[in-house]
Amino acid sequence: MHPRDLAHPEISTTVRKEDLKTFFAMDFQQRTLSLALNTLSIFSPDLSASHALELFTKTRYKNSKRRGVFADIEPDILSLEGENIAIYYFAAENKNAPTALLVHGWEGQASDYYKVVPKLAKAGINVVAFDGPAHGLSSGTSSNMFHFIEVIESITKYYGGFDYCIGHSMGGVAIAMANQLSQNFNPEKMIIMGSPNKLEVVIEKFAKYLSLNKNIINSMFKHIESLVGLKVQNISLEKVLKHQENELLLVYDIDDKTVPFQRAEEILEKVPHANLMKTFGLGHVNILRDDEVIDRIVSFLKG
Repeated sequence: MHPRDLAHPEISTTVRKEDLKTFFAMDFQQRTLSLALNTLSIFSPDLSASHALELFTKTRYKNSKRRGVFADIEPDILSLEGENIAIYYFAAENKNAPTALLVHGWEGQASDYYKVVPKLAKAGINVVAFDGPAHGLSSGTSSNMFHFIEVIESITKYYGGFDYCIGHSMGGVAIAMANQLSQNFNPEKMIIMGSPNKLEVVIEKFAKYLSLNKNIINSMFKHIESLVGLKVQNISLEKVLKHQENELLLVYDIDDKTVPFQRAEEILEKVPHANLMKTFGLGHVNILRDDEVIDRIVSFLKG
């Protein structure tokens, strides 16, 4: 089980019966990490938070098996701040056609879009996709959303901009944040699929996974804020998208166990101009492989 797969609970600074049940339900490795981090926090919450963030940003595995059309081409390699980023380009028949950037989610890879790419190309849309840092064929052992944003910025400069963008899971948050922070990345249309809404909720889920105390969580927030210059509470789709004028399509599945459909409802409440496609029975990953979803994506981009 992975921290991002857990449902968000309330977190208390006091020890409750539920906390003890959670602790003893952990496997040996979880309990060891939990004890080590919480004990260290007594002496140095900042150091404990730093180690917790290292765990939070480390990818568990790199799946480099390319599927579908991705198996037929070799990626270009972009050198970015000491890492090699694998980039895939698929040209439509008219190379002057609009171009879409596809951004995968955490512990995914570009070829997650292997069923999307052929239909986009057939519809006359060029496609660019990349393996995020520490994902797929790209180098590295750890990453985070802001590393993805740096890659989006560099690729945007390299290709001269994008007309459309699609982001799945964390990739959806990355494209929304890139649209806010970048001077070059401003796609006309964006599609966000199964993405979490608030970074603070994701971190709290991770903290619950390891039963980390409130001091560690607060220090984790401070570390992130010092690095990116933004309050963690302001890193949310509902706040970012509210002030953006791009045409927007949200695609969320009612049966998604990783990112609950409630996240789409939260975003729509603050971003009423967004379009929503609600799906059923696809879950978090198969939403990328469903023909009806892909047809809706194409019609939205071409409409």
